Amino acid sequence: MRRLVHATSFLLMLGLAGPANALPRPDRELVRARLGGSADATFTRDGSRLTGLTRLSVQTTGDSPRTRATSFVKAHRDLLSLGDKDSVEAIEVKALPRLTGPARPSQVVRLRQLHRDLPVEGRELVVTLDGSDRVIAVRSDVGALDVPTPGHELSADEAIAATYETFAISSHGKPEKVILANGSAGRIAWRVPVSVLPLSGFATVWIDIEDGRVLREARVGHDHGLTELPRHNASLEETP
Repeated sequence: MRRLVHATSFLLMLGLAGPANALPRPDRELVRARLGGSADATFTRDGSRLTGLTRLSVQTTGDSPRTRATSFVKAHRDLLSLGDKDSVEAIEVKALPRLTGPARPSQVVRLRQLHRDLPVEGRELVVTLDGSDRVIAVRSDVGALDVPTPGHELSADEAIAATYETFAISSHGKPEKVILANGSAGRIAWRVPVSVLPLSGFATVWIDIEDGRVLREARVGHDHGLTELPRHNASLEETP
């Protein structure tokens, strides 16, 4: 019951309204006109956002897989429903050996979405390049966001204090300012890594940057017994 209440509060806090600067919906005709007649696209269930591109062979520009993938995204940001406050940054490159032929290994580049230069939790793109540096596939979870500007912002120290006030934790790591999103709605939050001793496990807590409320909590890894962070007022939240 506690988890349901927390999840419901989080959804209500973020809201369900669409973004203020809503972008036109992408469609297959636009994708094929832009990226070639063989291009195939997949979309979210409501058709509002593109989630994948296959059967591509699109030339890129740049001097590395990171810059080539990034330039592709920038050139087609409208197809990916990225607003004027959105950008991406490459965070990982993996080489995949080709099974046949003498061409260089293909590259898979993972990028994350930024909104107002803040990382958006869990919103990523994966761009696959072939041996000739052409984009051949894209997998996407990015899109336009409506993120309200806080009336005032808690400091990192205040976010840490709010975490200790709520949870019975033993230590914490360095907070990072991020955006926590649900659909097209988002909130700016402090992401605080925490731990519980003796060796119960590690977790992450997201604290709303404006009012100090807990937006989300999640354990890190699956090799320990911690299923939920202990709270100081746990007995008051339990349902009879």
